[in-house]
Amino acid sequence: MNLVRPILRPFALLLAIAVCARRGNASTESEGCESIVHLELGKEGIISCALTVQFVAWAGRTEGTDTPQVIVTLDDLIKGGVGYSSGEYDVLPDGSLVVTRAGLHHEGLFDVTARTGDNQLYKGTVEVIIFARPTPTYPVINNGINMQNAVLDSGRKGTITCSMQNVRPAIVLEFATTNPRVNDVITFQNATMMKNNGDGTFDVSVRNNFEVKDRTIEELNLICRVSEDYYRNQLFPDVTMVTLKLPAAPRIYIDGCHIPNEHCRLVKPREGNLTCSVNRFNDQNLTLHWRIDSEDVVLRESRPVVSRNDGNTSISLTTSYYVADTAAIPPILISCVLTEQQIPKYTTTALLTFTGPPVIAIDGCFVPDGSCHLVKQRKGEITCSIHGIAYRNITLAWAPSSDAMKLGESDTAESKDEDSYSVSVTTPYYLTDDSLSTMTIGCIVTGLRRSEILETAVVTFAAPSDVTIDGCNTRENKCGLLKPREGELTCSLHGLTETNVGLKWTVNSTAMILLVSTQKEIRGSDGRYTLSMTTPYFLANPGITSAVVACSATGIQSTHSGTALISFTAPPILTIDGCFSPQHDCKIAKTRVGDYRAQSMGYQALMLTSRGVLDLGRIPLHYKVVRKSAKNELMAIMMYPSERLTI
Repeated sequence: MNLVRPILRPFALLLAIAVCARRGNASTESEGCESIVHLELGKEGIISCALTVQFVAWAGRTEGTDTPQVIVTLDDLIKGGVGYSSGEYDVLPDGSLVVTRAGLHHEGLFDVTARTGDNQLYKGTVEVIIFARPTPTYPVINNGINMQNAVLDSGRKGTITCSMQNVRPAIVLEFATTNPRVNDVITFQNATMMKNNGDGTFDVSVRNNFEVKDRTIEELNLICRVSEDYYRNQLFPDVTMVTLKLPAAPRIYIDGCHIPNEHCRLVKPREGNLTCSVNRFNDQNLTLHWRIDSEDVVLRESRPVVSRNDGNTSISLTTSYYVADTAAIPPILISCVLTEQQIPKYTTTALLTFTGPPVIAIDGCFVPDGSCHLVKQRKGEITCSIHGIAYRNITLAWAPSSDAMKLGESDTAESKDEDSYSVSVTTPYYLTDDSLSTMTIGCIVTGLRRSEILETAVVTFAAPSDVTIDGCNTRENKCGLLKPREGELTCSLHGLTETNVGLKWTVNSTAMILLVSTQKEIRGSDGRYTLSMTTPYFLANPGITSAVVACSATGIQSTHSGTALISFTAPPILTIDGCFSPQHDCKIAKTRVGDYRAQSMGYQALMLTSRGVLDLGRIPLHYKVVRKSAKNELMAIMMYPSERLTI
């Protein structure tokens, strides 16, 4: 097969027998298949054919194997073959071969054999070329100017590069002039570079050293393109236009700005750097310096950098400055002058407008010549921030007026807005004194080139959270409650903003038994909430008449607790046939046949059987009825935690 351009990769995997869908890169015979097909890497591709087939077979030859292997067949519309079974290939009714995902191993030759509708035998060979489109699809100038129409300020002698990344095959790039008549006034020296990315794609570039000999030319138009006509026409038609600006006189830039016959207008922070630069001029005895007529702006050290390349000289002068006055100042005119032996040659001016003085805010509040007034919770976070500074190596520190405000570890954040920086510090805090309601906190900024800055805020704190036991507020004194000997106690903590808070009981008597508690939250419209805990209890000792309980918060650093003195109702009285004797057994005469009754005063009436357990609330009473033959009397023995009653 006679090919018009080189195949950059050895014939890889497959040689096949197939029918193909039109790609537009090569012609399809009236009865037959394309001879050359371009498939894009990683995408589905079709080798197009135009056949009326009874049978078609595609065959491929893997690397290192001389004998073609059949991969896909189509026999009376029935598809087969290892390639079809694996899903790597498919075949269309007109005999076209479908490659489901084109890979590097598909680059090479495919053979197709078909028997057409008129019982004629057709054989063909198709060459497959795998290609990858670069991103972007057009050449990029100087490794960073990502546009198809680039304008460059250039000296009359210099270097320009053009590149494409992740492209396949490894094409060659070139620079060319759009006007052949200027070829006599410009010389090119091209150097081509290629990098193999290891994934089948390449990074290619061309480095061009040029020189414009005619000094009357102030603008030159070039194009960067793929040099080979075949690849440029078939795969990579995009070109990039480059306009070289060739000024007769050196151009002076202030912070990258140059406007002929006008001032550059720049907005600058109150502290920072200014850079004056001039590129690619032929005189080597020139220097740069600043000229400014203002006492409000102080210029500090300057760092000149001189570079020479290909006979051209470039100079940049970077100078640090600061505004001496802390108040706002009007715009300042500054000039950068290119001199030769202290004689001014060229000048560029800029009108500098400075941002306002640095602003310090506490929780976003800033009051010039005053203090902010903030309302805060008793536990939370507070933020100090400074805006409009030229550098980031500053320190923010807190100065609270009360030791009752405990500060945690701060979190510092930085951001950049055009030419200035903002720095903020956010700090968690909590109060240890419930009586503290108002205090002053200051934020101190250090590290500026001038003196440190202090901003203050007056903070009013929300009232401390209140603890109630059964609705009684425990803030002022101990609550007194009258409770039954079995029931429920409820502790509530009001006005909370913190999360993960819990409640717990403390009791001064082991005879008061607390059971499993239930907690719930009640949210308010002001963002605060009430946490309540309800706990069932009973008394295990009938002799206990009072107890002291305390409820306290957990999971919160401030102290929230309350106590209550509980007086309990009298214990239940158990009688047998109306007899009650706390210290001795009851002696009751009974007939041999009759009824007896046990009654618990304060509880329900009870009827006794011969044996069992009385469940008087939380206190089990074990009893049994026995007959003593010696005295011929009926005796009921009942066990109680503190006494025994006997008939």
